[in-house]
This record gives sequence, C-alpha cells and structure tokens, in this order.
Amino acid sequence: MRPRLDGGKLRAIVCIGLPAGVQGMVFSASNIVLQSAVNSLWPALMAGVAASFAVEFNACSFISASGLAVTTFVGQARGADDALRARQAVRARWPSARSPGSCSAP
Repeated sequence: MRPRLDGGKLRAIVCIGLPAGVQGMVFSASNIVLQSAVNSLWPALMAGVAASFAVEFNACSFISASGLAVTTFVGQARGADDALRARQAVRARWPSARSPGSCSAP
C-alpha cells in the first residue's frame, strides 16, 4: 500500500500553516529593515534600539507562544477531523489576541 496525499487534508494543513509562517517571516523582515535603518545613525541610538528589541523579543515570545500552541492544536484537531475542538481552541485564545499590547494573533 503506497501512501497518497489527500487533497482536502493538504489544503487544511496549508491553510493553517501558511499564515503562521508568513506572520513569522513578516515580523523578522520588519525587524531587519528597522535595524538596517537604525545602523546608519549614532552609536547611542543603535544601543538603545538593540535594548528595546531585546525587551520586545522577550515580551512577544510569550504572546506568540500561545498563538503557536493554538496553531499546532488546531492543526492536530483538523487532522483528526475534530472541527469542534479546533473551534474551542480558537475561542479560548481569541480574547487574548484582541487585547491591547498583543504582538501577534494566532
């Protein structure tokens, strides 16, 4: 028996994984652009921006982690054809994604 790709399941995986990957890529690209713009300025300003990036990275890591956990859980629930559990996970995460100061949404 040869393994085959199921088009419907592949579409569900891509619909969940692609936005999560693009979100991470956009966040990293924006930091690179901002850092390259700052590097052309004074050394004291560069040090301040580097310190703020460190704080931002640490704060956003915790917020992004819950979004990634929900993304993983939803992907597993969809793979198991359990749409109800996937919706419950998204509803549980949704209020914190809309809160002020949130760095990312799932």
